[in-house]
Amino acid sequence: MFTVQNKDKYYDNVDKLFLAYRRKINWSKKMKHWLVRRCGAIRNLYNETIDRFTIGFPKKEAWSPRGYIAQYALPRIRFMRSNLCGFPPELTYKKWGKILDKIIFALDAVARDDDDNTIAENPKKVDEGLNLLGEYFLDLWD
Repeated sequence: MFTVQNKDKYYDNVDKLFLAYRRKINWSKKMKHWLVRRCGAIRNLYNETIDRFTIGFPKKEAWSPRGYIAQYALPRIRFMRSNLCGFPPELTYKKWGKILDKIIFALDAVARDDDDNTIAENPKKVDEGLNLLGEYFLDLWD
């Protein structure tokens, strides 16, 4: 069994040791610095998470919101097109499907704008799809 002659002195020294150790290492700062130096992807995820809590979205989405809006809307409108149940009262089922196809083409071109030149190759078709999106925006329901 471990015994200590002067317990008060022993506990004082142990407390001083742990306090000194705790002061030297601030774990949150140390972890943040390690993330910043070592892991770029984790650092970006950390910064995006902080941005989501403070301003509601990552700051990188503010520099080119059209691409992020198109990437967000495109899969939802594609799903709506494949599971077409309803359409605006002034249109027929086929006309609504063609309008959704044009909107999907335009959003796909905007979402892939950095990768290829779909917008430059088909500017009228993209403009038509985006104008239809604006015109029928309130009719996007299923």
